[in-house]
Amino acid sequence: MTSERPNNTPFAAEWLAFEEQTGGRFVCHGTVHEIREQFSGQLSQLNFMLPHPSDNVSSEDHRTSQGVLVRVYRPKDAASGLPVGLYIHSGGWVCGSYIAEDHLIRQIAQSVPCVLVSVEYRLAPENPFPAALEDCSSAYRWVAESARQLGGNASKLFLIGGSAGGNLSLTTALKVLDDGDPLNRPIGVFALCPAVAALAAVDELPEELKQYEHPDAYEGTAMIDKAAVVTCENAYVGSSNPSDPLISPIFHPKLSQLPYVYLTTSNKDPLNDDALMFQHKLKAEGVQHTLNEYDGYPHFFHLLPHLEMSLKFMADVTLAIRERCS
Repeated sequence: MTSERPNNTPFAAEWLAFEEQTGGRFVCHGTVHEIREQFSGQLSQLNFMLPHPSDNVSSEDHRTSQGVLVRVYRPKDAASGLPVGLYIHSGGWVCGSYIAEDHLIRQIAQSVPCVLVSVEYRLAPENPFPAALEDCSSAYRWVAESARQLGGNASKLFLIGGSAGGNLSLTTALKVLDDGDPLNRPIGVFALCPAVAALAAVDELPEELKQYEHPDAYEGTAMIDKAAVVTCENAYVGSSNPSDPLISPIFHPKLSQLPYVYLTTSNKDPLNDDALMFQHKLKAEGVQHTLNEYDGYPHFFHLLPHLEMSLKFMADVTLAIRERCS
């Protein structure tokens, strides 16, 4: 792995064809309010591309003892003792919902197979850090306590999420370590294109990690750009310290105690730097991990199920969960 500027590779031909078919390049930008409108609008436009919800997966809403809303997805007619995962949605901590990625959750639950529990965490800036982490931690405790009743196995717990959800998957796992809860430790964390170091905390990175930071290398990216990342991070961090290890897990002192970590990234994703530096850190800490790279595709491209690379991405994730957790 090198620290060379990552944006020299062009967009994949498949992605460029998609942009041509849909009227050009979409990038979330502006204020939090504007990003929310663009994010929800883009999801609405993509609805016609999404598959019909699988009848082979049931869903049911519950609330944790702290009142956090969760939706349980379980493959119908599946055997008991399935792996059980907490699914944490994307949206830069400011957008999204526990049902926005329904098609991805159903696909994973059916294909692994496993029980997946999606959490409706509070969004920033109305509810800055640590609100989202508290809600995800509450949901994870509920998953651990309810695993058997859900048809799962409490010894096969895992966390999964993309983007901000990838960050919260990692920090929820680290909070379990901080809380000294050995019975409920996950056996895997699947962090898809995660944010691991707030840009406001970059100056505090050690030199060997700063080499992975290229803040000006992502001009012309799709879906999100660095400016959108900064807007969302600032909303989430609020008045907290951006180098808090439960905001920027790259700084956490217990990284060596993490279970297996599965990472994804692409060199057209503004969070590519985060994934590369986190892999460097995991390797240095002796943590078993995998990094899958999808060159030429933007942030969270796998939301688009009709892309060939999205199918490969989801097949890779499904296989990784099955091999690690089943």
